Amino acid sequence: MIDILIEGAGFDYPDGTCALKQVDARIPASSTIALTGPNGAGKTTLARLLNGLLVPTRGRVLVGEIDTSQVPASRVAGFVGYVFQNPRRQVFASTVLEEVSFGPRNLGRTETQVEEAVQVALEELDLSKRADYHPYELSQSELRRVALASVLAMQTPVLILDEPTASLDGADQERLLRVMAGLRRRGKTVLVITHDMDFVAEECERMLVLRGGQVAADGTPEEVFAAGPGPGLERPAVWRMAQALDRPGILRSAALLDSLRPGPGA
Repeated sequence: MIDILIEGAGFDYPDGTCALKQVDARIPASSTIALTGPNGAGKTTLARLLNGLLVPTRGRVLVGEIDTSQVPASRVAGFVGYVFQNPRRQVFASTVLEEVSFGPRNLGRTETQVEEAVQVALEELDLSKRADYHPYELSQSELRRVALASVLAMQTPVLILDEPTASLDGADQERLLRVMAGLRRRGKTVLVITHDMDFVAEECERMLVLRGGQVAADGTPEEVFAAGPGPGLERPAVWRMAQALDRPGILRSAALLDSLRPGPGA
């Protein structure tokens, strides 16, 4: 288990666009954190700094003891897995099995370790019967699961999920929640880039809100929603319903239901 330390990190794109001004944050091991903010706030840029796809223009990012600017991205990838929002930008192999095997094999795992990790990932994402399919023969939902399975099989201590709830139906939502629960049980650190405040309220223990390339808020969902997440972000539906029912501050649906149950002898 490793911590990630972001110290004064900024990033300018080659055209001069300043995507991140100065970000200071610590992501402790075994935490589940939402990285959120309006479009253009710098979320994806920051996430790519964390797994070495980009290197800070200013400041530094430490993944455990590793300064990401001092090592190749391939080394950082052994610690930080990244599931892209659009799986077609990530998936490239000719079969699902090859796709999910690529990551752990590229990290130098033994064939036995690769086979075990791939089998677990395919079963966890209900893809075992699709192992021999070409990924582009699958539905968009299944393709998203292939992208997630390919990162799960790498068994990195840190995972970044980019908008994992986008366009999911009920069954896929339930599957994602099972995956999240499994990651927490295994002590993984999960950073979720998302605009889905309902998901944040239910699944995340901390929120890191970016605005204009800087940290605008950093705290528990209770703290951030109480203060107001700011323009472009709504409080979750359960929060708003709880307010209407005179149960202020409740974020999770189970807690709201508990508060509405009559007490003993009622």
